[in-house]
Amino acid sequence: MTIRRVDGARQVYPEFLLPVRQCQQVIHIFKLKLCGPVLGDGRDRPRLQNLAAGRALETFLRDDDLRDWWKVSRSLVEPRPGGVWSIAWDGYGEQQTNHSWAGVIRDLGEDRLFIAPLVQNEPGRPLFGPLQLEIVTASTDDGCELTVLHHGYRHGDDWDWLHDAVVRGWKEVLGAMKEWAR
Repeated sequence: MTIRRVDGARQVYPEFLLPVRQCQQVIHIFKLKLCGPVLGDGRDRPRLQNLAAGRALETFLRDDDLRDWWKVSRSLVEPRPGGVWSIAWDGYGEQQTNHSWAGVIRDLGEDRLFIAPLVQNEPGRPLFGPLQLEIVTASTDDGCELTVLHHGYRHGDDWDWLHDAVVRGWKEVLGAMKEWAR
């Protein structure tokens, strides 16, 4: 399957991944503008000061960074293609719930991290998967832009709940990343 990425590049996904067009839910794309003017649709996006593209991608791979900005309690990350990417939160948020995500790093480059399949364990819900998580960075004159693509949603009440939770969650944590990078 081939889809067009936000940056205009064509991306081919292996056949075992859930084709995007089979999903009712839209692929959610979250952009975090790391410095510089807001481009594109003009919506307000958080800005960070002087965080290079490579460093922004590292924040998803380093245990200390994951704890600092994403408030992850535990992580196991092997930063290489075929490596494990697993993160867990203990007592997270106002409801003090436990969550975990685990996947395989399919691609890791200077400007891209692609995790698939990704399985999410959310309290009181079935296991969700296979999902895909893609983090793409692009250098700008004064920092970089970070794009998060989190997709693979299916149909049903639990999937609708996950979709809504993920949309709220990414908005919150990208805001936290902005504060952390200051």
